[in-house]
Amino acid sequence: MKAKLPVLLIAFNRIDSTKRVFESIKKYAPQKLFISIDGPRNELEKVKVEQVLNFIETSVDWKCEVQKKVSTHNLGCKKGCISAIDWFFENVGMGIILEDDCVPSNTFYTFCENALIKYQNDDRVSIISGSRFCEDGQVASLSKYQMIWGWASWANRWELYKENIDSTRIAEFASKLANGYFEKLCWKDLMLRLNQGKIPSAWDFQLLFWSVLNDKYSVIPPVNMITNIGVGEGATNNSATSIVNFRNSYEIEINKNILNNIKWEKDIDQKIGKLFFGFSLKKFIYKKIKSIL
Repeated sequence: MKAKLPVLLIAFNRIDSTKRVFESIKKYAPQKLFISIDGPRNELEKVKVEQVLNFIETSVDWKCEVQKKVSTHNLGCKKGCISAIDWFFENVGMGIILEDDCVPSNTFYTFCENALIKYQNDDRVSIISGSRFCEDGQVASLSKYQMIWGWASWANRWELYKENIDSTRIAEFASKLANGYFEKLCWKDLMLRLNQGKIPSAWDFQLLFWSVLNDKYSVIPPVNMITNIGVGEGATNNSATSIVNFRNSYEIEINKNILNNIKWEKDIDQKIGKLFFGFSLKKFIYKKIKSIL
């Protein structure tokens, strides 16, 4: 039987969304499953966290080595995710990471398998992403954006990650990533706020920061393969108004050609940046005025 990739599921207190993600993992049936669950903030959450843990423990009905990391206290989104991924890559050389609100299509797993093998010795590539926030393509693409709504990577790539950014290199980062002067201002402003602790739950902007500065790319699939259902009660970093939430996921015909001769295309990243981040001049001015008053 073909060996399947280890999978890390990062969960907390949302039983309904966890069930949907777990059902996808169950279809894939990995031989190794890592479960990381953050601790509760109060007694009500304690009941919900125990419900999630009990569901997972009683639902693994295939031959599988299950490892659990259950926090005794609440780490929060940032520390919880970082510690979970650290733990995962201390135990495996490569694998898939799913949060409890990111539902992948069935062929997402095979896409990750093939891409991790093909690009394991290609130092340009930092992660394999399941998201595509632009029009469909015939083949996979390289992107400067590190989309982590369902992704895969290697332990040696994760070693580049740092929890904090370097404030002296924010301008360099913005120049490497931004398309145009206004977008550069927005990225500099966002990273300054991150550095000042004004986005306390974020951990993925740091991944983007260090990947861009180290000239790393993500591999994105020809079609979107992840649906993010993490809105409403219990959501930390997601907004119900975002046009990328509940974006349909699709299956792909798995063949090696979709991973051959992939390249970075500026227009694709421009479209991803515009759709996903959607920097607005009106919002930018409003935030600046608000910070002065």
